[in-house]
Amino acid sequence: MVVAGIVVANGQILVARRSYPPALAGLWEFPGGKVEDAESLDDALVRELREELGIMVQVDAEFESTSGPWTLGEDEFLRAFFATLVAGEPTPGHSHDAIEWIEPGRLGALDLLPVDRAIAAALAG
Repeated sequence: MVVAGIVVANGQILVARRSYPPALAGLWEFPGGKVEDAESLDDALVRELREELGIMVQVDAEFESTSGPWTLGEDEFLRAFFATLVAGEPTPGHSHDAIEWIEPGRLGALDLLPVDRAIAAALAG
C-alpha cells in the first residue's frame, strides 16, 4: 500500500516534482510513500512527509472518490488523504527537486504522475 498526502495550507495544495527514479523524473505528485509492515496509513503518511520533505502534518479525512483507491501495480494500491501542515517548511529531499504550493484549480496544468492526475481530476469534481 502507498499513501499520498493532499497537504493543504492557506487554500493551496502541496505538490513535489520527482527527481528519482529516472523514469518518473520531472513529473509532479502529491507526496507520500510506502506503508511499512504493521504501520497505520496515517502513521505512514506522517513519517513519509517528515522524511521526504521535513514537514509535520496532521492527517485528516481520506480523500473519498469513486476512482480510488488507485491501482499502481498488480498488487499495489494508493490511497490519498487530506492533511494539514502543522510545522516546517517543505524542502526537496532525495526523491524530489522542487516543491510548489499551487491553487487547486491549477493542478490540471501540471505534468502530474498518471495516478496523481486522476486524483487531481477527482478533486476538481
